[in-house]
Amino acid sequence: MQYDEALRTALGWLEQAGPSGTVLQVSGPPGAGKSQLLADLGQRLPAAVIVDCSGLTADRVVHAVLDGLGLRMDPSRDREPLRDALARHDGDAVVLLANAQWAGPLFSSREPTRVGGDLVGEIGLRSGGRVSVVVEVDGAHERVAVSRRKDVELSGLPVHEAPVARFVAEHPALQALAAAETRTVPLTVWAFLAGALGVPTTVAELSDLAGRLPEVVTRRAADVSGGAAVCFRTDGLKHLARRARPLTTDQQHALSTELRTALTDRTSSDEVHAYGAEALAVHAALAGALPTLLDSARALAHCTRYSLLQALPLQFTEGVPQHGVAADVHYLETDGIAPEGQGEWLSWLHWAAINRGATAWAAALADAGIGYDAVEQVPVGYCYQASTAGQRAVYELGLTGVPVYNVNNNCATGSTALMMARQFVASGLNDCVLALGFEKMKRGALGAGADGGDFASSPVARHYGVMAAAHGFEMTPPTAQIFGNAAREHMARHGTTAEQLALVGAKNHRHSAHNPYAQFRDVYTVEEVLAARTVHRPLTKLQCSPTSDGAAAAVVVSARFVREHGLADRAVEIAGQAMTTDTEESFASGSCIDVVGAPMSRAAAHQVYEASGLGIEDVDVIELHDCFSINELLTYEALGMCPVGESGKLIAEGATTYGGRWVVNPSGGLISKGHPLGATGLAQAAELVWQLRGTAGDRQVPGARVGLAHNIGLGGAAVVTLLRK
Repeated sequence: MQYDEALRTALGWLEQAGPSGTVLQVSGPPGAGKSQLLADLGQRLPAAVIVDCSGLTADRVVHAVLDGLGLRMDPSRDREPLRDALARHDGDAVVLLANAQWAGPLFSSREPTRVGGDLVGEIGLRSGGRVSVVVEVDGAHERVAVSRRKDVELSGLPVHEAPVARFVAEHPALQALAAAETRTVPLTVWAFLAGALGVPTTVAELSDLAGRLPEVVTRRAADVSGGAAVCFRTDGLKHLARRARPLTTDQQHALSTELRTALTDRTSSDEVHAYGAEALAVHAALAGALPTLLDSARALAHCTRYSLLQALPLQFTEGVPQHGVAADVHYLETDGIAPEGQGEWLSWLHWAAINRGATAWAAALADAGIGYDAVEQVPVGYCYQASTAGQRAVYELGLTGVPVYNVNNNCATGSTALMMARQFVASGLNDCVLALGFEKMKRGALGAGADGGDFASSPVARHYGVMAAAHGFEMTPPTAQIFGNAAREHMARHGTTAEQLALVGAKNHRHSAHNPYAQFRDVYTVEEVLAARTVHRPLTKLQCSPTSDGAAAAVVVSARFVREHGLADRAVEIAGQAMTTDTEESFASGSCIDVVGAPMSRAAAHQVYEASGLGIEDVDVIELHDCFSINELLTYEALGMCPVGESGKLIAEGATTYGGRWVVNPSGGLISKGHPLGATGLAQAAELVWQLRGTAGDRQVPGARVGLAHNIGLGGAAVVTLLRK
């Protein structure tokens, strides 16, 4: 149909749409006016939610739609997050999804069908007909593999098809640009792809060609490197160029072979290597050679998880075969495994291979990254396990004979192991040190000693003596009691309220909802925090960290190691670090605020600021030791985030959550993420590394460049670490 008729039809359908007809597809060839039709619908329906799906995954489209509807999925509480989110929507709504046929960051992915077929049907169904969806798809359903009788199909020939076919015939290098799976292609990658297809050329020649074809190709900066890059002016032109001169299976095979070699021989900073990591798996599948790639652990170690997931259905059209790497990739996805980065993804693949007995392949996969044989020393932190438990843990990684140091520093144990690793490297003694922390704890509250045993022999007997002299001793858990008494003092001196203390618990539980590693992901209001069972007044259960099992690790390396192993894009600098222990100031005042470590934290922060040349004003994101809500407030003051006595006001103003001056404990903190003593300090460092890399997912702090970790243990030790990207 012609454009005006199509617009009238779509508007009429929207007026009549109900539970039996909630999805309308707008189809037609490139250049027929589909996007313009959705734009015109948007002008006539100002309340409609409009999402441009070009380059987006189905998951990102879901989030964009729900944001537009004022909804949010809560995986921690919803059994079926999309359905349950849509069930909370009141009234009718219209969603316009433009460019669904161009969804997905890889051009051959299944995202167009996931968005234009599966997702739109799911939205219409799960909303009970209250949400009507108009979705732009392609002509003849080449990319969105679904057809419906209610389509609005725009007529007309693709306006660019004839000239695109002529340009590709006249300039063979355009075939290589069309074959690229990413939209933006660095000139170096274009030259590489052209060479693999038997069209030798140079970057300079391709730059000149792009300048002579402005109607087809446009210049832009590369997504990662920022270097010179190009792309087709529209996705439709790229599609037409592919159709005009599609690659043969042999050509795809040549491409995947050359990319596989580049992936294993070039460094991660190389643009061709970066492209291969994103696209090799898909090229291999299009060549029918994905099984060969899956057999090569060395090459597979560099392929992104997303590219593998897109490649599987392209290669295995009848279903993924059992008992192999493809099955591992598939089942890790269906089991909901959501790794934070490439390293964790490889760890899951390694685990899956070991479980099915493929030990040789698993060993090759491990060897593709930083192998354990590169590690020169290993400090291991824990509090509750037996002597030499550190050896027991790392022997699972290999029997290389390296020194293993078993570290115990109460709740500061993990960051103490990290500090030892940093000192080994900073001194020039080593280039690569592994810091590991873990804990398996007994049920129930912590006792007064490191082992929960006899008070008289406890290393914190002096601390509790000060508390008893000032407050007496009640029949409540000792650790909660000493921090709870610090809270009482703060309330008496500075007017801090129970509600301000509860804000800490509510904030950190809210943050943990987006952390797949958190022990608890439930969200509570301030009122619910206050109403929870009292542990030691004013502290309620939801303001206290739980006993937890867990583990964390960090690899600390020298600048030379980073250069030699091509790790510059992943490395995060330890800009400053300090540990302090108790001084007379901890005990002289007779105050629980000082006994629980405020002076130690203040001194450690001051040392780090002095050594790094940075201050709290330079910090974007903070992971601090909120073993109890009061300790988060005390730490605000110790770090210089506010004057003494004003921490309650600081959190009440929203200064320590998203949208405030700092984001404190985006992981959920000890209160909600959990507190496995030996692992906590290293888990804080891991969270900050993810934040500074920009890979923290839904809990990402925008633009984070500097992070601060604060870890404290009674007895006592305080460690403050500044990380910088």
